[in-house]
Amino acid sequence: MNSNTHVSPYNMPELNWYYGYPATLLAMLIIALGMLYYFKKKGWL
Repeated sequence: MNSNTHVSPYNMPELNWYYGYPATLLAMLIIALGMLYYFKKKGWL
């Protein structure tokens, strides 16, 4: 599975860091809001 961090340190890094999962969700939210802002500014929404 991709959750085995012994094979590669890049497999699901949010499992090894205490704030990894919330940081991942926050990054996704920031990206989504940025895309919405950009699309509205361009008049695509």
